[in-house]
Amino acid sequence: MEQGREMTEVSGQKATAAGRALEDIAKQIGRISDMSTQIATGAEQQSLAVGRSTATWCESANWARALPRTLIGVAKTAST
Repeated sequence: MEQGREMTEVSGQKATAAGRALEDIAKQIGRISDMSTQIATGAEQQSLAVGRSTATWCESANWARALPRTLIGVAKTAST
């Protein structure tokens, strides 16, 4: 009889420990999920910044290509 109570008590302790372990696992999963969200947000922001930088560089390149034609036009106008 005593042995049965001890086994029951040990089983209860193990079940409690298992429950705590599962709670800890759930908390860690939540933290990992939060980190994944932060990483995804950061990647999206970085992608937007790169897109803006690329657009700025393209616009600058267009201005650089147009500048010689503009200077030639100004020079022709000034010489007449």
